Amino acid sequence: MEIIFPKFLFVILSCDFILMSCNGIVSHKIAGGRSLSSCIDGGRPKGYLKDPDLYMTTTDLIKKLGYSAEEHVVLTEDGYYLTIHRIPGKPGSTPVLAQHGILCSSFDWVFSGKNRSLALILSDNGYDVWLGNARGNTYSECHTTYTKSDYEFWNFSWHEMGVYDLPAVINYINQKTHKDLIYIGHSMGSTMSYVMAIERPDVAEKVKAIFSLAPVAHTHGKKGPMSWGAYIIQELENFGRTTRLGYVLAQDHSVKYGLQDLCTTSASRRKFCAFFIFAFFGFNSAQFNYEKLPLLLSHTPAGASMKVIIHFCQMMNSERFSRYDHGKKKNSRVYNSTNAPDYDLSKMKIPLGLFWAENDLVTSSKNVQRLYDEVPNKILKYEVDDEKFNHIDFMWAKDANKLVYSHLLAAMEPYR
Repeated sequence: MEIIFPKFLFVILSCDFILMSCNGIVSHKIAGGRSLSSCIDGGRPKGYLKDPDLYMTTTDLIKKLGYSAEEHVVLTEDGYYLTIHRIPGKPGSTPVLAQHGILCSSFDWVFSGKNRSLALILSDNGYDVWLGNARGNTYSECHTTYTKSDYEFWNFSWHEMGVYDLPAVINYINQKTHKDLIYIGHSMGSTMSYVMAIERPDVAEKVKAIFSLAPVAHTHGKKGPMSWGAYIIQELENFGRTTRLGYVLAQDHSVKYGLQDLCTTSASRRKFCAFFIFAFFGFNSAQFNYEKLPLLLSHTPAGASMKVIIHFCQMMNSERFSRYDHGKKKNSRVYNSTNAPDYDLSKMKIPLGLFWAENDLVTSSKNVQRLYDEVPNKILKYEVDDEKFNHIDFMWAKDANKLVYSHLLAAMEPYR
């Protein structure tokens, strides 16, 4: 794994990347004079909400639910500090890396609680569980050169997550456990894994299998609010450049406290805000846990770069799974072609299993089938047995354990 500051990284590795033992060592290498501890807790705002549970980190919640938890920090080749949360398994247990989707974080894998959250279910079934956090989210907002206030910090899409983030995390887990891992990705977490598998075969050989929940590689033909962005790509790009605003919905005071006030102070307000979530991902009120909405909103949305949004919009417009389109002039410099090149899914050698739902407003049966047809090593293509199951239900639904996770565990068993 090639990472900047190799001598410095060796010192960090010697103390296992665990927060308390490394805090003083790395703080001077972080832009803005921040400490490692502030990067790991995301510097999340405190001091307004009365419920102390709404200030819990992912680690706090895992421990509260009765599990062991660890925090690890990985430095990518291009200078981003990524926090990984771990629920350690017994010696020799198979590592599993679960990667969240857009605007989410590791917290989304555990907030539903015991017997309902995928991370805890995986731990109960004997896996060594690692939860990733993509660059720019609440737990990965530090950089060696830029602060999150710098426009340059947000100059990334899910391409960089696949080329830099996942390799750094996968290599680190492999070094720590001396074992190859199983990968689970939701939505953008699946997109990242396809990029990694195609562009970084040196890393892909350390992954036994990929399981995608609500997979996103092809997005043509979907209708709903998320598809509207495809019609205003140029406006989004111009807005970002003009305002020097490179991110959307990062966890700051206005987002955290505003959403709590708007969405959680009464049952009617919870339903009102849930309606907007359904509008983007698919309506399924029966599976939505309204009582846990305050806890969910304490972390989600967790922030994303404007470029991530634009890249997905480009996919919808072009009907292609391709690299970021910079425009013909810059494409010629970057890609030696006026068009952004496609990702060749036939080069993805890792066995792939797909889990999808009919009521998903982000992807569709046609798009899932197209992806399934293009990859060479197939495990399964499983449709959730609930016609109202939506895109985000794969992480949040009350019965995801029965409708999805039980089948996922069975599919994972041969790769332990």
